[in-house]
Amino acid sequence: MRCVSVTLLLCLATMLLAQVTCQISGRSNCLCLKTLNRVPRKENIESYMIQKAGICHIDAILFKTFKGRFICADPQNPLAINARKHMDNKKKATTAQ
Repeated sequence: MRCVSVTLLLCLATMLLAQVTCQISGRSNCLCLKTLNRVPRKENIESYMIQKAGICHIDAILFKTFKGRFICADPQNPLAINARKHMDNKKKATTAQ
């Protein structure tokens, strides 16, 4: 009887640890939990990253400014699309030189 209790306790502890680990890793991967309607000015954008819906449940473009700020924008927003194209063109021009 005691062996069964210890085994059940170990199984329960393992399941709880696995659940906590999954929750922590899920949150750290989700940089954008919501999107804003605003986009930083093109000349202030240092880089961007695309976040696909999956673990995070939201599509977003994460813009990083030269001042170190992060802004999550809706990828369907025309301003965000233009800013992304601007950064892609800027990167192409830099690599061509």
